[in-house]
Amino acid sequence: MKAITRAEVSMAIGVVVVVGSLIGSIYYGLANRRVQSMVESDLEAVEAAVLAFYEEYRVLPTMYPDYFDFRYGLEGDVKNNEIMNALQALDAAGNIEHAVNSRQIVYIRIPKAGKKQSGLNQDGIFVDPWGEEYQIVLDTDGNEVCAMEDTPYNRAVGKRIAIWSKGPDGKLFTWDDMKSWQ
Repeated sequence: MKAITRAEVSMAIGVVVVVGSLIGSIYYGLANRRVQSMVESDLEAVEAAVLAFYEEYRVLPTMYPDYFDFRYGLEGDVKNNEIMNALQALDAAGNIEHAVNSRQIVYIRIPKAGKKQSGLNQDGIFVDPWGEEYQIVLDTDGNEVCAMEDTPYNRAVGKRIAIWSKGPDGKLFTWDDMKSWQ
């Protein structure tokens, strides 16, 4: 039997590494696509729920004033659970005693969040698959432009709602943010 040389062993190891990297890249790509599809579905579902709410009530699902567009999800500010509670007909923050959704119509059902699974966290905040709160701006002044002041996005024209995920890096305003208006 012929002895295997170091060069042949090195070549075999190289082939295994290349094939393993290729398989890993394919798996990562498929897993990443699944997560991106989940976020796209979330953005579409929330937008559809908000628009259905608007069709029913002729106002957006918020208790905040209508003279400027309102943003949910800023660190240390109003959380998006206030909108989610109104859309889910829950008697909770943003919809106390069903003040916003008085007919108690359920516009969206959101499961609990899990590992790499978007949903409601323990505080009822709608988070993306990376555990970050979805950012939401409502066109509460009714001009069909979501003003996103203090952001690089500026505004979403022709929209009653703008919603976005921070993306896999968990940081606002980076290349991987996923936006409903683009």
